[in-house]
Amino acid sequence: LQWLQVPYSSGIMRFLWKITEPVLAPIRQVLPPLMGLDLSPIVAFFLLRLLSGAVLTLIAWVF
Repeated sequence: LQWLQVPYSSGIMRFLWKITEPVLAPIRQVLPPLMGLDLSPIVAFFLLRLLSGAVLTLIAWVF
């Protein structure tokens, strides 16, 4: 949402910030912006995909 000019005081922005910031903040601490671009959502997406794949594999292995 960096490119959109949505006021952070709006309800939807506060909601999105509250649910995404706990995931993105630790990644931002490790990965600095690249030429002004925040790559933390992309990294978070890939990490969540890896985690979901691992959980599904574990579930398939158990059952």
